[in-house]
Amino acid sequence: MCLTGLRKWCKKYNDSLYNENVTKKQAEEYLTLYDNEIKNRIEQIAEEDDDGWVTIAGGKKRGQFAPSRKESTIGKVQEKEEQRKKKKQLLNFYTFQIRETKKQQLAELRKKFELDKQRLQELKLKRTFKPF
Repeated sequence: MCLTGLRKWCKKYNDSLYNENVTKKQAEEYLTLYDNEIKNRIEQIAEEDDDGWVTIAGGKKRGQFAPSRKESTIGKVQEKEEQRKKKKQLLNFYTFQIRETKKQQLAELRKKFELDKQRLQELKLKRTFKPF
């Protein structure tokens, strides 16, 4: 019997749907195979000596090009992240902010200049006559 029209489309739709029990069974089979494969890998890696000690052969776990987790590399990564954050921040976006920062910088420079003047005066006062 040749299906046409609505009956054909209904059959095509019903055929496209998967049975829940079948898919569940396939998933369970796959998981059991995967678990068995992992157990086999562990058994191959672990070798037992005559004394009963188990030695595990070393292997790269994080990938071939993964950075080492030393303090120096961690510090470098953190510095790069901080620089990225600084670039993202818009400091002095508005003109009034620019004016305020310039005023603050001038005030700091004036303070430093005054401190330097005081230091020079103190050095002049402390200076003693040493002919030889």
